[in-house]
Amino acid sequence: MQEVCIAEAIEEAFIELKRIENIFSRYISTSQLSKINQYAAGIPVEVELEVFQLIARALEISKLTSGAFDISLAPAIDFWRSLEANDALPTEKQIQELKTKIGYQNIILDSSRQTVYFVHSGTQLDLGAYVKGYALGRMSLILKDRGVKEAQINLGGNIYLLNNQPQKIAIRNPLMPDEIVATASLMNSSISTSANYERFFTIQGRRFGHLFNPKTASPAESDILSVSVISQDAGLADALSTAIFVLGFKQAKELLKGLTGVEAVIICKAGLGKGVEVYHVTPKETLFFRPRCNGVYNINGNN
Repeated sequence: MQEVCIAEAIEEAFIELKRIENIFSRYISTSQLSKINQYAAGIPVEVELEVFQLIARALEISKLTSGAFDISLAPAIDFWRSLEANDALPTEKQIQELKTKIGYQNIILDSSRQTVYFVHSGTQLDLGAYVKGYALGRMSLILKDRGVKEAQINLGGNIYLLNNQPQKIAIRNPLMPDEIVATASLMNSSISTSANYERFFTIQGRRFGHLFNPKTASPAESDILSVSVISQDAGLADALSTAIFVLGFKQAKELLKGLTGVEAVIICKAGLGKGVEVYHVTPKETLFFRPRCNGVYNINGNN
């Protein structure tokens, strides 16, 4: 392709990214999501087909993950931000009240009227754990349609590789981010990583991760340090990376057994110090690897 055509394709892809942000960001007052959050507790809100379908897909993934992925976590995110700002830990009463506002079951969709309705007046949506992957997928489709053969789209923790030959992506040790413990060779696929080592709340000298457990309305406590999910469906990879972290290793393995076209690299702590254990989990098997003893683990990302 000529350079001018490639530049136009890239510009079109980023225009699409901005379009999606303007629809699905709850921090933009004119967005469709802001409209839903403002009115859906009182009356069913009619939305565009794209918005309806995205929320419906998110609810499907919530059911698939037994609620570990949940788009109704906005009240918890805002509450814990306010706790950090005031350097105050939550009370049990506050947590119990917060939990009533959270739960994908509070979101009612009517396909005949294309509406969204909240059962609980305090329910609010945050699509951040899905829409970034969704946008990644949309951008990759635009580049493909414009004839781009090779590209890497990186939206911070979410990467899509558009290529004719496998390309390696590094997976880092969450306890020592400068150390690479695994690589994934991907072709026309996405990889989404969730971990708590870069983003967190600090309250009274304690660190709390930014990934939330919907059932506790609090930062997730997990035996997983980081998880990278590989799939051609970038939105699914985004949502599953969060869900697997919340579920923990044992339940994550059971979840992945029932999925096709999805695999994960799960990193857990190994005893004391900064050692880790790497697990490559596919629908067929779980492979164990200890980086410092065996070098760098390589996967082909084709399951």
